[in-house]
Amino acid sequence: MIETQCSQCGKSVLRWPSELKEAKNSFCSKGCRSEFISKNPCKKKTGYDVQCRICSGFFYVQKSRVDAKFCSKNCKSESQKGNIPWNKGLTKHDDERIMSVSNKAREQLKREYVDGTRDKHTIALAANETLRARTRKRLVDGVSNTKIDKRGYRKIYLPERGWVLEHRYIWEKQNGRRIPTGFHIHHKNGDSLDNRIENLELISASEHSKLHARERRLKK
Repeated sequence: MIETQCSQCGKSVLRWPSELKEAKNSFCSKGCRSEFISKNPCKKKTGYDVQCRICSGFFYVQKSRVDAKFCSKNCKSESQKGNIPWNKGLTKHDDERIMSVSNKAREQLKREYVDGTRDKHTIALAANETLRARTRKRLVDGVSNTKIDKRGYRKIYLPERGWVLEHRYIWEKQNGRRIPTGFHIHHKNGDSLDNRIENLELISASEHSKLHARERRLKK
């Protein structure tokens, strides 16, 4: 390495010969580089000064951006206020352009599923985690962590498992093991909301269906 001096503060710095060939100046830090550039701006400008259409201020642009109209994002968003999008209120049945966009998006999704870019299992896991996060927030806000499902069973929310049937959870917690495959928890008195442990009975799925079928026949 070759010892040279910082172009701004004069400190000695070590540089490779290839770096000295490529750069006219050497700096010991980013601060010295920024200070040097601010004090020695590039005199040769290849662009133009353009006037902003909103604030009327002038800003510098390169030759490739001569068609620039706004000096900042704020001015651009200000110019778009009141503009109505061309597709507002239209559906794919009203305009062929929207139909073509929908077909392209559908074909792109199919290709991503085929080549593995988009995985249904991963998407489902992400969606479930989003729902669980939303439920956790509801619990923090003081919203109840129980609900009644369509079949009339009470569900409770567990942060580690999500929504589970309360009577199954109570039986598993009382007996210290998971419910075996092919078995159900039966409410002895027929009240699906009475989840006392003495009212819960472990029976096979076939026996459970026969029991309820017999009860329905007796009611008739």
